[in-house]
Amino acid sequence: MSAFAAVASSAHKEGVTSYLSSLIRLPCVRWHSLSVLASCVVVRLTGAHRKRERERNCGIMTGILLATGVITALLTGCVAVETFGPLVKATVGQVWPKPQHQVVYDGYLVVRPSAFHFQVKRKTCDILEDALSRYSQVVRDVASDGVTSAGAGSLKARWRKDKLFAGYLDSLTVDLIVDCEDYPYLNMDEHLVQDTDLQTYRPTKPVVSWIQIQTFQARSSTLSEIFCEALGLERDELRINSPDLENSALLTSQTIWGILRGLETFTHLLYLEDGGKAFRVNSTAITDYPRFSHRGLLLDTSRHYLPLSVLKLSLDAMAINKMNVLHWHIVDDQSFPYQSETFPELSEKGAYNPVKYIYTHDDIRNITEYARLRGIRVVPEFDTPGHTLSWGPAVPNLLTPCYHDGEPDGTFGPIDPSVPENYIFLRNLFSEVVALFPDKYLHLGGDEVSFDCWVSNPNITAFMKNNNLSDYDKLEEYYVQKVVDISTQLGASAVVWQEVFDNGVKLENDTVVHVWTGNQQTELAAVA
Repeated sequence: MSAFAAVASSAHKEGVTSYLSSLIRLPCVRWHSLSVLASCVVVRLTGAHRKRERERNCGIMTGILLATGVITALLTGCVAVETFGPLVKATVGQVWPKPQHQVVYDGYLVVRPSAFHFQVKRKTCDILEDALSRYSQVVRDVASDGVTSAGAGSLKARWRKDKLFAGYLDSLTVDLIVDCEDYPYLNMDEHLVQDTDLQTYRPTKPVVSWIQIQTFQARSSTLSEIFCEALGLERDELRINSPDLENSALLTSQTIWGILRGLETFTHLLYLEDGGKAFRVNSTAITDYPRFSHRGLLLDTSRHYLPLSVLKLSLDAMAINKMNVLHWHIVDDQSFPYQSETFPELSEKGAYNPVKYIYTHDDIRNITEYARLRGIRVVPEFDTPGHTLSWGPAVPNLLTPCYHDGEPDGTFGPIDPSVPENYIFLRNLFSEVVALFPDKYLHLGGDEVSFDCWVSNPNITAFMKNNNLSDYDKLEEYYVQKVVDISTQLGASAVVWQEVFDNGVKLENDTVVHVWTGNQQTELAAVA
């Protein structure tokens, strides 16, 4: 009899008490059902004069609970038999994000941390040298937690008796084909390339004692691969146990960005085994490429200030997950931690703490360099005309005064688009920002602009009349168009939130429209 049938039979024949006894044997039904079960039992035990009505109500509750419990069990894959430990056993030696194609063969190699090293075959640069040092440290750090020399002799004897033991891997050769680029960029070439098309080679059985990590230009004619090729997306092939690379490993790429992704993949394949005393790497073949050329994470340092150490930890986590864009939402209504050298009073009056909770130019250079060495772009966002209350104390007449009954009420709204000096201020501020951040793109925001303050302000009303602006969407378009033009004149390409596009602002062809709300499929189709 199934768990479902057993519980149903018990509930029908023996009532709530037996039903409770049976139902709680289902491990994933137990706890979320206790409150309803308790109320049902209370109904059974109180008020004899309304016993029949209470039993009828309890029966209804029992039916609802039974259905809920069974559905929960089906959706979560729970079974009636409880076992010790996790329901899903953790994997080892697997790559994350999950590769597009992966084949795991029989056999493994043992990596000895004390002997393992990287070898550079062709080109090198500061990014590569830093990466090799960093990933060497990763191996040493993990090794210090588990790999020991204790019992090495017995381990070797055990490995030699294991038919899956393929030998030792003591080095990874890194072959960078062309000179490094200095800074990552949108649609950068992250392809992994080699001289011959490994798509044609498929071993009929695993051959032990080699590991090959090879990277190559996509030559397949499938639609998905042509799409990746057109976008310059990463594609890599990693092989463990290849006939032509006995007891060795090779990573090749045409670009430094592909090398960085390949090194990360390699470290994912390593896992501790033998009671935490040795590294292993499985015989594996991987063909991989990311789905998107922009793989970003937004961090808001205005609402909650983040110290440099936390930003760097976030960049490390991004590198592990092969993300390549830090969207730095650096300022907002709540605080202005960016320390401008042109307008120092912005952080002096707008930061949570003008000494402690700020980002100096040196801090920003520190972060952008840390990101560059990991193949990560840093795109700053200075969101306007809304989300700017922290700007106001430092810049007279920047924000729009709000009115009530024809008089200023002491509150402020978005940037005042009717004041010509405001555009001069923005040009000077953005000129500094563009010179400081090496990325081509500057995020200008443009989302969630409340029109209430503009509507209340008589100067705004007069300005709109004089400029034939029929509604407040047109006023916002007027402002955003000027700001987008400023960024273009400064040599930066703009990123804007989708409201800017929706409101009909004329955008340059290289403008990125950032979709974040509503029906995303419809919005993306409109933007495309």
